[in-house]
Amino acid sequence: MSEAVWGVSRMDEVRALADRVMLWTLAGLLLVCSCLAPWYDSWAELALIGLPALLLPLALYRLCPAGDTRVRFAVAISLMLFAALMIHQSRGMLEFHFSVFCFLAFLLFYRDWRCIVLAALFIAVHHISFYFLQLNRLPVFAYPGAVSFWIVLLHAAFVIVETVILSLFAVRMQRETLEAATVAEAAESIGQGNLQAPHTLSAQQLPLLHKVDEMRRSLVSMLSAIAGKVLTIDQASTTLSEQAMQLQQHASDQRQTVQQIDAAMRQVNAAIGTLGEEAGTASRLTGGTMALAEESRQVIAATLQEISTISVEVQGTSERIEHLSAATDQVAHIVWRYS
Repeated sequence: MSEAVWGVSRMDEVRALADRVMLWTLAGLLLVCSCLAPWYDSWAELALIGLPALLLPLALYRLCPAGDTRVRFAVAISLMLFAALMIHQSRGMLEFHFSVFCFLAFLLFYRDWRCIVLAALFIAVHHISFYFLQLNRLPVFAYPGAVSFWIVLLHAAFVIVETVILSLFAVRMQRETLEAATVAEAAESIGQGNLQAPHTLSAQQLPLLHKVDEMRRSLVSMLSAIAGKVLTIDQASTTLSEQAMQLQQHASDQRQTVQQIDAAMRQVNAAIGTLGEEAGTASRLTGGTMALAEESRQVIAATLQEISTISVEVQGTSERIEHLSAATDQVAHIVWRYS
């Protein structure tokens, strides 16, 4: 994964901080060299080497963007210049050679192996060139007197070993810084609700970020499942709401039906009351009618009795009439006979 693509802002911040720390370190080294200048009267060397070694990185820091490569390369060379200056000011004292290893370790702060290699190459060229210059009795100092070239190679071997180790550390630290930056950015993106992977992950290069991406995918899967369940619940809620509305409508209809039944029952009760009253009246009328019928029966019975009596009397009268008729006939016959 390219630094310029992902995590570059974080690396720029780290390296800008390293630039500021290194500039203060260079200022401190200039002060140390100023204290060494009276030892062998090396003020001219301090002015020609020490001041430019501080001012050039400072000018680049002011002119270049934060974390610019040119600034840290200039700082790497300036640190080696101060190491060479202190060795020269001490007339090649071996203890000041340790400053090379110390300053190389300082460059680890940048997390850039190129700075370490550049500084190692610069100090190697210095040691070898100044060895021969000192060997030819020029007024420069890299070693305390005449030494064997094997000593130079021994120093170079230590520098090479440290350079290799520090470069490996720098690569590892750069990867960890990028990984931490990308993990933080991914976590911030996830925290803001963006669950899309904006880059291609490499499990070999950034294993921690790969694990975070696996967690992101698991989170996406879990959220998708939750979203599906929420959708199902929402649909069920909608169905229940519709059923509740239907039940409410049915209840309203049933309430209206009950009200209608109640009104009908009231009407039935009123009709029953009316029928009761009419039945009472009819009962009273029936009682009166039955009394009248009884009286009529008695009258009819009396009338029939009277008719029976009259019939007997009529029958008696008829018999008498027949006797009279017979007597009349006899009289008429007698009269006829004698007429």
